[in-house]
Amino acid sequence: MKKKSRPITNGIENEKDTEKRKEMRQVRSRFKKPLKLIRKDFLPRLAKYKEQNELIRKSEKLLQNGHRATFMRMKEDHMKNGQLKPGYNVQMATENQFVLFYWSASL
Repeated sequence: MKKKSRPITNGIENEKDTEKRKEMRQVRSRFKKPLKLIRKDFLPRLAKYKEQNELIRKSEKLLQNGHRATFMRMKEDHMKNGQLKPGYNVQMATENQFVLFYWSASL
């Protein structure tokens, strides 16, 4: 497609008649739009999908909050249906209201 648009671009630069140039630009845009769509949309999405596939293969689960989060029952389940949500198990050691140590784990 890129090869087909080059001669049209050269023809547009050499053409003096504005109507013909307009028609040539429309023809060229038919070739350039799919290329732009592939470059700006499809290729970045493909890279993102490959990255997500790698994460799925490594951890065998992909969560919205993070790939290390695990499903847990949360206290604030307002619908009371026992729904599991992605979360982290955070443990803290305190003394006199000072945090001495913290640890985050995914089960």
